[in-house]
Amino acid sequence: MFKVSNNSSMNKMKINSLSECERALRRGETKWCVGLVEDMIDFATLILDHNVVARTTENINGSKTNVMVGKVKRVRVYEACLLDPKSKTKIYHGVAIFHLDTTACSPIHGAFFAIGSGLG
Repeated sequence: MFKVSNNSSMNKMKINSLSECERALRRGETKWCVGLVEDMIDFATLILDHNVVARTTENINGSKTNVMVGKVKRVRVYEACLLDPKSKTKIYHGVAIFHLDTTACSPIHGAFFAIGSGLG
């Protein structure tokens, strides 16, 4: 259905997403696996009430370059602009959610490798 090759990074992300969806709930976690945008909206409003605003990321000028963190804004989640360190132009606008307690997470989750942290 998704037409991705077996060894592609997209296929790895698809497999990871499906396994995350199928795994048992961790302590203190609420999740709902969705197949439609409408289902995701239903889940968000169920958990957060109707005070929900859509947030997205935006890649402006590519990736795999040095960046500088610009403005960071807390809005239930965090929004941050990444800037080119020399010109100070915005190259990426990101949205992130942080877990306060990750003791019940998998110690080999990709997020820990990406940010250089661990359980806690």
